Amino acid sequence: MTLTGDAGAQGIIRQNPDLNGISIISEDRKAFFDIDTKEDYQLAREGGI
Repeated sequence: MTLTGDAGAQGIIRQNPDLNGISIISEDRKAFFDIDTKEDYQLAREGGI
């Protein structure tokens, strides 16, 4: 299983219905900050998320 692009794990989950998971709810946007670019990474390192 590998991920490519900015699709997240959606394809893997759809192709493998036997996988189990849970939903996590959080109002803290830092809990789920998605880093896809160098700019995102820099923003996270600087604490600007």
